[in-house]
Amino acid sequence: MGLYEKARNLVEARLRALLDPAAGPLPEARLKALILDVDRHRRDLLGSLAQHENERAYFARQAAEKQAALALWKARRELARERGREDLAREAEERARASETELASIERARDLAAAAVANLRVGVERAERMLRFLRQRRRAAAGAAPPDSPAAASAEAAPAASLPDPDSAALPPGTPVDPMELEFQRLELDELARELDRRGRSGGASP
Repeated sequence: MGLYEKARNLVEARLRALLDPAAGPLPEARLKALILDVDRHRRDLLGSLAQHENERAYFARQAAEKQAALALWKARRELARERGREDLAREAEERARASETELASIERARDLAAAAVANLRVGVERAERMLRFLRQRRRAAAGAAPPDSPAAASAEAAPAASLPDPDSAALPPGTPVDPMELEFQRLELDELARELDRRGRSGGASP
């Protein structure tokens, strides 16, 4: 946020100097330059906002995936204990703990990104309010020119580009399945087969 703070302080310093009532009416050229500065600042904020929105969405997806992985390893730990596979139970316990640690780190990063988004939205709103105020001052200085006149049109900034879709980021390629994963898959398939067999013997009742 250092760049954001520096740009904001620079713009606000220029606003205080140029909008001082004791200085009298602002010349058209200075108003136009100030409008361009504030609009550039707004665009910078929108760019940072898009980046942090993407980061927040990414960490939210990562947290959901890690929560699912944590629940899976806990369930596998209990299954292994029920089947008397203490080796698999210990492995599942270790992976569950690792998932908890990773989840805590991801959630901290998600919360930081969310805080940055909130701060940047406030900055964008302030910049947009200041732009509206400056454009009103410019129209008033120009003799209240109609909004569709060339003078008023030149004061308007181009619309901001749409924010990128947070879900557009490509996911990394999948990693090879490790032997322990295969062991648990076999155990789970065996448990599913046992469950189907029990249902068949009980008369094929649906779940």
